[in-house]
Amino acid sequence: MQRNLIIGAIAVVLAGAGVAGYFYFFNNTAEVVVAPVEDTSLPVAGGAIQIPTGGDEEKSPTTTTDTPSSTRVTSRLVKIHDGPVVLGEAVVNKTATASSSAEVSVSYIERRSGNVYSYSVTTGTNTRTSNKTLLGIQSAVWLPNASTAFVRYLSGENLSTINLYALRADGSDGFFLPQNLSDVAVSEAGILTLSSG
Repeated sequence: MQRNLIIGAIAVVLAGAGVAGYFYFFNNTAEVVVAPVEDTSLPVAGGAIQIPTGGDEEKSPTTTTDTPSSTRVTSRLVKIHDGPVVLGEAVVNKTATASSSAEVSVSYIERRSGNVYSYSVTTGTNTRTSNKTLLGIQSAVWLPNASTAFVRYLSGENLSTINLYALRADGSDGFFLPQNLSDVAVSEAGILTLSSG
């Protein structure tokens, strides 16, 4: 009985020493000092904005006034297609029109059907420009003027053959390039580079 009492007392002393050690070593909280904030207000559109002049010595800030303009504001990101598209870059094509503004369009290929689409940024319309069905396109590389996309897709037994096809954006007949090319690239000048291996 006396032995159990001694073991119990030692357990209580060790538990107390453990709790004290925890609070001493691990529960020290650092003192946080917050610097006073001079001005927490944000500038208002069309209002006065104070611009600090900088430097080591105290100087008074310079005040400028913005004049509001009537600019059409749109969202930065626009969803132009609901389904998956072919990997590779979509081509942004800028063409001059009869008016003073340039037409900006984005050309891309739908993965499910292989059809080519052109999205007009100005009007917000999406138009299918090619009805050529190419299934299983893996990647596409476009000419800078968006007239042709060089698409890679797999075929053959166990999908072991890599095909490269020049898909015309206007729907006219394209042409095949040599099989099993490892990479294709197009420069900004429209020069096609093929590599095998």
